[in-house]
Amino acid sequence: MQPLIYKAPIVELQINPSKVGVALGDHAELELGAEQRVVVYLLKESRLPFGLGRQSRIRAGLLSPQAADIISPALARDAVLRVRVVEVEPAFVRSTARGSICLSVWGNPNDLE
Repeated sequence: MQPLIYKAPIVELQINPSKVGVALGDHAELELGAEQRVVVYLLKESRLPFGLGRQSRIRAGLLSPQAADIISPALARDAVLRVRVVEVEPAFVRSTARGSICLSVWGNPNDLE
């Protein structure tokens, strides 16, 4: 696997990163939605002890349009991608009063053609 996108922001963020407990290295999934928009889902482990419970899948928002253009061909082919959170900014740090999350996408560069 090679880096396909080093850092791409989630736009139209639908969650508060602090309340959900988003951390660096958290897993995410990308799904091709309507009109070639890429939907981002964060995967959070259960908070129950000993690994009991199920992993939750939380809709976080959309991938930025530039990154969506790059990664859409791979999603259309159902390529294997590794998506991780690489940056989290809580709302109190930013001047916009909304948090920010950025992702990194790794995979096979041949899947982008």
